[in-house]
Order: sequence, then C-alpha cells, then structure tokens
Amino acid sequence: MGHYHDRSEFYEGAVVVFRRGDALSQGAHRFWQARFKIDGRIGFKTISLKTRNYEDAVAKAKSTYLQLSQTVRDGGSLENRTFERAWRDWYSFMLQENAWSPSRQKWHLNYFNRYFNAYFGPKKLTEITSEFANAYWNWRRNYWADGGEGANQISYNRRRRGLKTH
Repeated sequence: MGHYHDRSEFYEGAVVVFRRGDALSQGAHRFWQARFKIDGRIGFKTISLKTRNYEDAVAKAKSTYLQLSQTVRDGGSLENRTFERAWRDWYSFMLQENAWSPSRQKWHLNYFNRYFNAYFGPKKLTEITSEFANAYWNWRRNYWADGGEGANQISYNRRRRGLKTH
C-alpha cells in the first residue's frame, strides 16, 4: 500500500481515490488521484483529480467514472489520442503492410500535412464531433479560395497558378 495513501474505494472497488506516496507528492503537491476499473476494458485508467480537497476529489472521481463507463458502453476509447497520432499510426501500419507505391506514400503524407493535420491534427479523437468532421468539407473547399489558408501558397504551387478556383 506504499503507493496509495489515504485510500478510499467506491462502486465496489471500481473507483479508488488516493494520494500518491512517492517523493513527487509531498507538501503542496499532494493532489488527489483516482484509479478506475471500467467494465469492458482491460487494466486501469489513473488520473490526477487536480484538487487537494477530499470531498471535491470524490465528487469528481465519481462523475469521471460515470463518464468513462458511458464512453466504453458507447464503443468509445479511453485513450486520449490526437487525430495526428492516430493517423500516423495508421500510416505506419500501411507502410509495414507495403500497401502503397512510393509515390502513393508521398501523396498520403503530403495530403495529411496540408489538409488533415491542419484541420484535425491537434484535436483529441474524443473531441471530434460529427459537426466538426462535417465542417471539414467547407474548410477544405475554401482552403485555396481568397482568405483561405492555402491562398498565400498559390504562387508557390505551379499546379494552382491560373486556375479558376483562385
């Protein structure tokens, strides 16, 4: 029990609220932590509750547990990966599978860097709503238009110079 100080369990042990027992969690840094065991998921998820108040920590832990449980029931993931990380993992997998020619590899990477990463990149997968995803097409249509993000690149892109969409 050296790692779990001031430990409390809720929901038949599915939620454990505790303070860390290591050197990093001394004095003013003694925030409450929570460890969750979610049905349908292997292992635990541990987070900092970012509070020193026990009652606030318990309330936040219970609320978070209910949210995480619902996310898993709805088929979601508890990994808080960004779109960029997920795309790069997919790209690496496709390279390992030898799925593309070198020119197609370059095309996918360039397309990602110009469009997908500019729009979706820093977003967490859990933050991408259908509305945000659907808005991509308007953003993409206006990318090369006057005022769009790509408008200042037209003079550098020989394929875009003189096109009607300019």
